[in-house]
Amino acid sequence: ASTPIPPSSWAYDPKAAPAVSYDRNAAAAGLKAAGWTKTAAGWLPPRAKKPLTIELLAAGASVNPVAAGAATRVAAAWTLLGIPTTVTSLAAGALVGRLRGGNFVAAVADVNMGLDPDPYPLLASAQVQSGGSNVSGFQDPTLDAALVAARGPGTDAARGAAYARLQTLLGTLEPVLPLFFRDTVFVVSDRLRGPQPAPVADPSGRFWDVLAWSSFGR
Repeated sequence: ASTPIPPSSWAYDPKAAPAVSYDRNAAAAGLKAAGWTKTAAGWLPPRAKKPLTIELLAAGASVNPVAAGAATRVAAAWTLLGIPTTVTSLAAGALVGRLRGGNFVAAVADVNMGLDPDPYPLLASAQVQSGGSNVSGFQDPTLDAALVAARGPGTDAARGAAYARLQTLLGTLEPVLPLFFRDTVFVVSDRLRGPQPAPVADPSGRFWDVLAWSSFGR
């Protein structure tokens, strides 16, 4: 993923969402340009007295094996870069509690953007308040305006342009680091007539046309 808008969505614009390559050398150069210093123990942030280490929160493998696996790979990549990272696996309630309480440095979360993708709850300044979903605390007035414009009513052309502007802004600000979008394979018996392929927001969406299904033969 390059932005929170999935490539399968009507709102996705590949020109507005360039791919982000995996490049450790570029990452190291970026840290140096920002004033970080590489030591034998890791990367030392500006004015810091000890190298940065990261605790990465994620749901346990028994709760969400996909998110847990992703967290393991992220931790390995950051550690290889020189930032020691450990994964803390939590039950769902404990994970939500730490996220909402702001008691974390980084976390891997499974987010459903919906068929009409709406990052507003995740990134809007208004969602930083108690009970909101902007657990990172990121706030930017320009992004707020783009989020409101993208979720507002309008023609397909107008909404597409609004989403393109939003994707460009998300790629510039990088308030979150989207990792991937999950594909789910559904197997259908050859005795079943009716199911048609269509984008779904979650696995239950595969039944969107169930009233048109019929079975025949043995």
